Formats: sequence, C-alpha cells, structure tokens
Amino acid sequence: MLTVALPKGALLKDSISLLQGIGLDFSGFLDASNRQLQILDPTGTAQGLLVRAQDVPVYVEYGQAQLGIVGFDVLQEKKPQIAHIADLGFGKCRMSVAVPRHSAYRSAIELPANCRVASKFVRCAYDYFANSICQ
Repeated sequence: MLTVALPKGALLKDSISLLQGIGLDFSGFLDASNRQLQILDPTGTAQGLLVRAQDVPVYVEYGQAQLGIVGFDVLQEKKPQIAHIADLGFGKCRMSVAVPRHSAYRSAIELPANCRVASKFVRCAYDYFANSICQ
C-alpha cells in the first residue's frame, strides 16, 4: 500500500486536489470536524498521513511514507536523503532579509561581519549570506 505524507496548512488543499487527479482521495482531511491524522483512500490502494510540513521529508526519508508533498523551502532547509521529483507549481513562498526601517543597511553585503541573524530557516539563511558575501 502506498503511503503519502501530506502537509498540514497552506499546501494541503492543493495537494489533495492534485492527488484526486490521479485517483487518490484524501479529501477527508479538509473536513474541519475530522480529527484523524491517517486516512485510507476509498480504493484501498493508499493511505494519507497528515503531518507538519517540516516532518514530511522525515517520514519519507525514514520509510514511513513512500511519497510526500512539501515546499521546496523545507527541502532546502532539511537537506534530507530523498529525491526531489517535481515542482508541482503551487505553494509559492518568498524569503526576505529585513532590517528596521530606520537602519542604514540596505543590502546583505553591508551588514557587519559580527551581526546576528534570526531565522526559522537557519541553513537557508547561512547559505544566502555565505553566497551574498562571497560574490
């Protein structure tokens, strides 16, 4: 049986629509009264797991799911040992560098070498600043 890890949140609705296009129905996850985190497809050929987006690559990497849908930002941050098969064309995101409005800094290269950067995406931020400063 195929197990698909689906992300809670913004990507869920588009992910379910995409899977419905190939005959897998996990629309039960969209029902607000449904509290299940695992749903069997009515055909009995697949099951869906509803997990946090950050956990989708972990479920796939460790074999709890054979397929997962997640944003490319999560894959870039986690760097899991899994294959990135396709860009599905939905779930756009943007990462930005922000400073206070009154700051004198206007680009990453202007920031002092000892500045602090806060980010949920530590690896992505590190890669960005390493590439910005080295160029």
